[in-house]
Parts: sequence; structure tokens; C-alpha cells
Amino acid sequence: MNKLLNFRSFQPLVIASFLFGLLLGINDFVTKVLYDAEEETAFSLILELIGSLIFDLGVGAIFFLIMAIPYLLLSKVHRVAANGFVWFVAVLVILANAGLNKYYGLTHLSLGSDFFGYSMHDVQETVGSSADTSIAGIIQILLFPLLFGLGVYSIKNYQNGMLVAMVLSLGLSPLVFIKYDKETTNLSYFVVEGIGYFNDSSGGAIEWESTIEYPLLKPNNDADHVLADYLELGAEKPNIVILVVEGLGSDFMGEGAQYKGFTPYLDSLSKESLYWSNFLSNTGRSFGALPSILGSLPFGQNGYLELDNLPSHLSLISVLKKNGYITSYFEGGNSAFDKKNKYLYNEGVDFILEESNYGKGYQKTVGTDAGFSWGYPDHEIYRKTVSILEDKIKQPRLNVVLSLSNHEPFLFPRKETYMEEVDLMKESLGYNSGKLKDVIKYKEIFASLLYTDESIQQFMEDYKRLPEYENTIFFITGDHRLIPVPQKDKICRYHVPLVVYSPMLKAPQEFKGVSSHLDIMPSIVNMLKSKYPFELASNVPWLGSGLSGSKEFSSKGEIPLMKYKGSFSDYLKDGNYISDKAVFKLEDNLSLSKVSNDDLRKDLVRKRELAKKTNFYVTQQNKIIPKEMVINSSNLVTFTKEEKDRIHKLADGLTADELFLVARDSAHNKNHEVAHLLSDYLLNENFLHFDARLLKGRMYGWDGEFEKAEKELLFVVERNPDYQDAYSALFDLYWWNGKFKRAHQLASFGLNNLEGNESFRKMVMAKLAKFDKSDSLADSDEVVLFGDEYVNVNTPLL
Repeated sequence: MNKLLNFRSFQPLVIASFLFGLLLGINDFVTKVLYDAEEETAFSLILELIGSLIFDLGVGAIFFLIMAIPYLLLSKVHRVAANGFVWFVAVLVILANAGLNKYYGLTHLSLGSDFFGYSMHDVQETVGSSADTSIAGIIQILLFPLLFGLGVYSIKNYQNGMLVAMVLSLGLSPLVFIKYDKETTNLSYFVVEGIGYFNDSSGGAIEWESTIEYPLLKPNNDADHVLADYLELGAEKPNIVILVVEGLGSDFMGEGAQYKGFTPYLDSLSKESLYWSNFLSNTGRSFGALPSILGSLPFGQNGYLELDNLPSHLSLISVLKKNGYITSYFEGGNSAFDKKNKYLYNEGVDFILEESNYGKGYQKTVGTDAGFSWGYPDHEIYRKTVSILEDKIKQPRLNVVLSLSNHEPFLFPRKETYMEEVDLMKESLGYNSGKLKDVIKYKEIFASLLYTDESIQQFMEDYKRLPEYENTIFFITGDHRLIPVPQKDKICRYHVPLVVYSPMLKAPQEFKGVSSHLDIMPSIVNMLKSKYPFELASNVPWLGSGLSGSKEFSSKGEIPLMKYKGSFSDYLKDGNYISDKAVFKLEDNLSLSKVSNDDLRKDLVRKRELAKKTNFYVTQQNKIIPKEMVINSSNLVTFTKEEKDRIHKLADGLTADELFLVARDSAHNKNHEVAHLLSDYLLNENFLHFDARLLKGRMYGWDGEFEKAEKELLFVVERNPDYQDAYSALFDLYWWNGKFKRAHQLASFGLNNLEGNESFRKMVMAKLAKFDKSDSLADSDEVVLFGDEYVNVNTPLL
């Protein structure tokens, strides 16, 4: 036993722990110098290095204490196994630290609970959009684990020196807690945020102590007429167009912008509009934009869209549909990302444009070297939107458009041209040396702002051609401030503009009162309610109360803020802002001044916790509105508890693609119950999961349920008219049921959409050849609606 406990027996652990802390400290120091340092002196750099080493050598000592017991136990079995285990864990954490620091270098944000809030598929897409896959980037990640390996073998014989180093490190370990701040390093931030995330996951277990069953319900703010007062509304209800612009922060737009000059069109438009300069998004990433703007909704644990069952509520989509509006959503990427289409489908949106149904004549963004692309670039999104509205002019309309290009990896058409424009502009901007360095360092980002701004300008010019333009109100806002360019303070991540423009505008006006995305829906609804016959409950559950009409700076009421999925740590109440434990006073242009007032801090913490508790209660217990107030007809499938348990058991650890294969195998094995259950689950998560819908259609066909089968298969053909498997399945369905005329219509529709595709033409001819043409005499079905046109059954196919 004495032999086992002498220093020599612990020497490999001592070496590993010391090197572990040393390399963490060096890596953290290099990260700070590369990404945070501003004209540092040699002396300040030395102090920075010492500070990083002191903290991380203390972390190394804690690593030693944590690993000592498992190391001792494994040593009894096999010393090589014990050493290997310690080295493996150390290298794994060093790799994680290097990766977290590299992420910080790319985004200027520490990665925290948002990592746990996203699905693996979403994480892969996000990492794919921003990862540095260059040789230099890979070397930076691998360098420190390599140095650890070299160190282990180079200094293992310096027993006495290592003993002194370990004693010193152990002596420093209390400083980790004395100097504790979760933002000290990116690794400490990730660990503490992760612990907080999993602690908060017990939110559903919190007992609701209030006797108020629906705590969000309140009388509607009928006094909110700020929009109606500034608009000359006509006899017909106006069209509403909401542009949600990726990454458009107020640091880049308007008079108070930190980096002026890169959104010239929006700057000029804001002077002809109603403009809210002190405006906030409610989340630091895109996941919260739609629920906040369209629903004025609470977050849930990881964002409203991540809830397994979406609670009943009143959304702008459902309220406007009830009052005669056609509702549409347009984007250029995968609408299933962040589960946006799950929400839209639940609310009953009439039309969705996303990357699967653009059709011919539109060019996707060229992907990264790794093949990643967000989809269609901004000018194509806007061009397609206008082309659809030209063909479908029905009033009134709600059109929501989400842009994509102003996002990592910042790929967009004519990128080099816009980057050259940045080079030409930079000397005339009047920036100080620090800002000028940022423009040079992040040139592609500033180029993307120019591209995005120009795309919006073209959209507005194209929209003017539409007859409905004169009766349209445009809302333009950012989903959050773009990430990589350094941020001046904690709140600027949320600081976005709101521009409201319309030909019906009486006069432009800047409002300086603080508002947020949560206030957009209440103000739109109250504008319409003030002028037109409009059905709306007297009590509403919205977190927002309407856009501020104050022309002077003011901040009233509460605004919840979620930095990442699962990180509900920021909160604004009556001009006092708390982020984690730090308290600030909010001032004009959303600048912050730190406040040292323990009573105020405790009060804000208490109010934030109440808001968080209410948030958990209403979202997890479906207590936003009572059943009698529900006006949307959800298209989502409701599962019983037994079905949920069965799904979770089958889906555990599987991606959506893997789970679909389970469903398909079940269908082929004639276990249609399981196949339908899993398909419904996949469609709840992404109602444009065409393979799952195709499988359901085929199963209905096999079971002789013609109408259900046709409905599912037509859904796929109409929304993805290039998907050949859907045509094949429909041809089979029509053949089994003697529907020659419908097959003929389908063939006409398909050959028009896939013109020039010889393999498809041959498939169509082969499928039609199987029909008995005499079936057409008994077929009473004359026409089927494909897309928006009835296809002439007499159209020749050749």
C-alpha cells in the first residue's frame, strides 16, 4: 500500500496534471492576445500570461484531485491502463479547450448552453457554417494535444521538479474559486453554462405556487395606436410584410451605429420611416425570432420551438387568418432548421417557400469547401418572393421573409466585388485605427452587409411594381446582431433596428423608447383593430404590450432576453439590465453603465427568477391560454403518453435520417402502426420531411385508403415538384385504382416541371403504358389541382 501511495506511483498523474494546466493557460493566453488584446504593452502581456497560468495551473491541480481516485483504482489493475486513462481525459479536455477557444476566435462569443440546446443535426449545420477547415485552423486545434504528448515523454524523469510544480499548483487551486467568474476562460464558461443548463432542465418540476392558472393573460392594450396614428390607412385592410434580416444589428445601421456606412439604403429608408433606434431582439440567436415577432411568446427551456408539444397561444398568423388574411412564409434555406416550419405548420400558415420548392431559374449559394450552404442567397429569396406575389395577388396578406446571407460562412454572389467596395470605402469612413482594423480583419462580413442592404433595396424596388404596394406596410428588423465582429458590451448582441415603412405613412419619426420583438405583434393587431372590424379576445397572453411611442429615451416594463438556447440569464426591467450577476443602467443608444447596488441586484434576480418560473409553468403545462381561446387548427399530431414513450424508446440516439430508415423497414415488414407513428413524429418535427410523407402515402395506398394516400403524395409533388419518387408513387396509386385521367394530368404537370429530363420522361411513359385506356371511360374524375392550375386532360404528352 505504501508503495502504491508514494510519489513515484503518482508521477504520471502529476506530470499530466501539470502539463494539462500549463497548456490550458498558454492556449487561453494566446486566445486573449489574438482576439481580445488592444495595443497591449509588453508589461501588460506578461501580466496577462501570468494571470492565465495562475488560473489554469489551479485548474490542473483540481484535475489532479478529481483524477486521483480513479487513477489509484486503475493502478491496482494495470498501471499502463491508469496512465492511458489520465492521458486520454487530459487530451480530450485540451482538445475541447482548443476547440472552444477557436470557436471564440471565429464568433467572439463563448460557447455555452446553446451547445446542449441544439439537436446534433443543427449543431452540424451551425459548425459547418462557421468552422475553419483550413490547414492553419486544423493545426491550431491539434497543436496543444501534440505538445501535451511530447511533454509527457520529455519531462517524466524530472521527479523532484514535478513534485514542486504540483505542490505549487495545488496551492494555486483555491484561486480558481476566489477569482471565479464563469467568463474567465471559454472552458470555465462552457462548464458552468452546461451545469446551469442541466439544473434548469428540472424547471418542469417547479411547483406553481400562484392560484392564477393563466398568469400571462391580461387585458389588451387598446391604447396602443402608435402605428395607426402615423399611417393613413385605407378602406381595405393593409398587407403586412415582415423582413427578418439575418445578423442586422444596430451596430451597423442608423445614426448611432458603431460601424456606419455599410447599410446605405436602410440608413436612408429609416429617415423616411417610423424608426425605433433603441430596439431589442429577445434572443441572441435566430431560434427566438419567429416566436417573439409572430407570437410575443415565452421561451420554454431551450426556446419556444424546441418544446415537444407547442402550447396553445394566439399568434399573428392565427389571428390574422381568422380576420381574412392569407399568410405566407419565405426563406432560402431549410425551414426545418431551428424547427421553424413546425411552428408555422402548427399555426396553419397557408404557404411556405424554402429551398426544396424554388423550382427552375434560381441559383443557390455556392457552398464551402466542405460542401455546406445555407441555401438561396438574399437577392434570390426576395426575387422569388416577388414572383410568387405577382401570381397570387390576394388581399389582405401577411408575408414573412427571412434572409440568410449575412451569416457565417458569409458566402454570397459577387463577393469579391463587394469586398473591393469595402476597400474603396474604408479610407473615407472616418474610423479610428481600432475600428479600421476591424473593417480590414472582417472585410467579408462588411461586404456581406453591403450585399444584404443592396438586396433589400432591390426587393423594395421590385415590390413597387405590384398593385398591392400602395396598401402595404413593411416591417424590417434583425433577428439578432451578427456574431463575429467584436461587441462593445453585453446587450449589443440584442440591439437591432426596427424600420416600419409604407406609402401610407403620414410622416417619418424616430422613436427612442425601448421596445422589443415581443411588441411587434400587439402593435400590428391593435393597429388593425382600431380601424377595421376585427375579432380578438378581450384578454391576450402576449409578453409585449406594443411598440413604444416615446420620442425621448425611456425604458418601461420588463423584457426577457435569452442569449442562447437554455441561457435565460439576461433580463431588463424599467431600465435596469442584469446579465448573470452584473447589473447595469440602460441609457440612450442602449449604452450601459455598471451599477453597484446589492439591493437592486437582488430585486432583479428575484424578478428574473419569477419570469423564468412563469416561463417554465406556462410552456410546460400548456397554460398560455385556455382551450376556449384557441383559434388555430394545429396540423401537428398529438401523441398519447404511451405513444411518446414508444417513440422515445425507438428514437433514442438516432438522427432523423436514421429514424426514417427504422420507419421504412417497419413499413416493408408490414408493421404499419410503428411506421405511421414514427413518420408522424418526423413530420411533427419537420412537416416537409418528404420521405416520411411519401412513406405514409404509400402505406395508405397499400391499405386501400385512396383519398388519404393521394392527399399525402400530392402534398409532396406540389411542394417539391422536382422529386421524382413522389411522381412514381402517385402513378402507382392511380394505376392500382384505375385513375387514368389523373395519371395523365400528373404526367403533364411533371413533364412541364422536369422539362428536358429524359430519364423522367421515360419513367412517365412506362408508367402510363401500364394503364388500360378504357379505364378513362369509367373515371369520373375530370381534373386534379396541381400547384395552382387545373391541368387540361387533353394536353398531349409527346
